[in-house]
Amino acid sequence: MKILICGVSLMGLWSCQSFKANMDLNGLGDYARSLETELAVNPPKVSDQPLPDVGSRGLHSPVPAELPLDLPLERRPLQRWKLSVPHMNVVGELLSFPPVGGASLGPSYFYYFHPEGKPFTKAILWAPGFGVSDLAFLFIKRFFRTELESGWAVLVWVPPFHLERQIPGKAPGAGLISPDLNILVANMNASLEELRRGYGWLISQGYGRIGAWGGSFGAANLLRLAQDVDLDHLAVMIPLLDWNTIWASRPFTEIRREFQAAGIGSAQVESMLASISPRYARGPNIPPERIAFLIADYDQLTPLDITNGYMQDLVKPDGLKPVVWYFKESHSTILMNGAVYRAYGEFLRSMR
Repeated sequence: MKILICGVSLMGLWSCQSFKANMDLNGLGDYARSLETELAVNPPKVSDQPLPDVGSRGLHSPVPAELPLDLPLERRPLQRWKLSVPHMNVVGELLSFPPVGGASLGPSYFYYFHPEGKPFTKAILWAPGFGVSDLAFLFIKRFFRTELESGWAVLVWVPPFHLERQIPGKAPGAGLISPDLNILVANMNASLEELRRGYGWLISQGYGRIGAWGGSFGAANLLRLAQDVDLDHLAVMIPLLDWNTIWASRPFTEIRREFQAAGIGSAQVESMLASISPRYARGPNIPPERIAFLIADYDQLTPLDITNGYMQDLVKPDGLKPVVWYFKESHSTILMNGAVYRAYGEFLRSMR
């Protein structure tokens, strides 16, 4: 995670906005260059299966009909992250479940925070964004503290290729996004199933109310999950609503050329990316007033017009709509803004 502090400059506010937006583009550029290196060895690929049309609505996430409630798991003390909350002895545990189906991602992991000796009856399923690391804990622990102080246990999903699942010698997330789009789609669908397992495990532990928090691609997976499970509420920060916005970005220009040179047109790629994008799905099965959006005005991964359009589709005829906050930040800098944590705390306390 890069940290940027925008101070007063001769260029004024425009300069601050520009720097924040460029942080997103620089991050995309770094990842695009790593994919270009991989493309030099492994040519681009996409599925030869029929795919949904871009722009269609009502796509259904590929999840099983039955929730896995009785799962074998390993459960041991969590040494990686330590969390303290005033007037509460917080227990941290590392849970690991067997691999999902035929996926090659290995076991799935969750961090489980709860008070010692005083079980809660409600919990938050927490899905972080791409690149989450030990450094990110310095910021996101503020969310966990708010949740625990409000009476919610916290189950944090460890995304593939991050933390315990990180490839040795590679950056966090390396391996999740691949020039073989079949692998990318398989990784996203396996991630969805892992979150579903976490949700099922919380039910098996007796939690009567299960909410969720997600950031970036973690938010995207939760928005898909929310089509088919009964979440109490959902908060999403800078949600990656459409993978095509990354594909169409300036840093991916050379990658698009590589796909075209391999005879793979943009329409084929866009259809495949639509299959894992919440923008084309049915939408969460939650009353809109129990959904919160924490939006970055300068987000270069999910442009503001796409986010606003998606939220508008959730508004009910009676006027009920999601709770929305806007912050003058980019995808890369939003965690630096203390107002984000206060807004989320306000939303969570309103979820009676």
